[in-house]
Amino acid sequence: MTPFRSQFHSYTARDFEPVRVGNSQHCAVVGIGSVELSLLGGSMLVLHDMRHFPDLRRSLILVGQLVEAGIRVIFSFGGWSLHRGNLLLARGTKVHSLYPLYVTLRESRLFLVDLPVSSLWHGRIGHLSKSSITHLSRAGYIVKLSFFDHQFCEHCQYDKQTLVPHPVFTPRESSPLDLVHSHVCGPMPHLTS
Repeated sequence: MTPFRSQFHSYTARDFEPVRVGNSQHCAVVGIGSVELSLLGGSMLVLHDMRHFPDLRRSLILVGQLVEAGIRVIFSFGGWSLHRGNLLLARGTKVHSLYPLYVTLRESRLFLVDLPVSSLWHGRIGHLSKSSITHLSRAGYIVKLSFFDHQFCEHCQYDKQTLVPHPVFTPRESSPLDLVHSHVCGPMPHLTS
């Protein structure tokens, strides 16, 4: 739901039944269309059947629309994240009781505005430790980061692992002489001294 006609990529003007919103007022729906969101990493997310509500003050994205588009939505104590498979599309922090998604409008498309993520920079600069990234951030070589979302890095754990764990040895013999070691070698052609 959006009040901005300019955000629609495709648009069809239609009259819908008015919708009652949170302040008990009725808002008219004057059209329907598709909106394109530009996500992290340059991928695009197209939301179909977005309604045009000229009387709204802010755009709203329904979680049901994201789920129908194949997006996994995760809400946590401190924020939210959007995933398509294992790919992180977007994330944000909780503000009071809302989970806002900040966007800017460029060339009739919406672009997500996201704060720098420490986990993203951790991977970009060679999987440096948290203290090294903090040092670079304080020195001004990279943007200022917050580490509230710093996640477990599976690649770093594999890198620290030096050997594959050995399987647990289970003896196969159950009584004496079940397992016999012997050297099988023919007659030796030369005598050793």
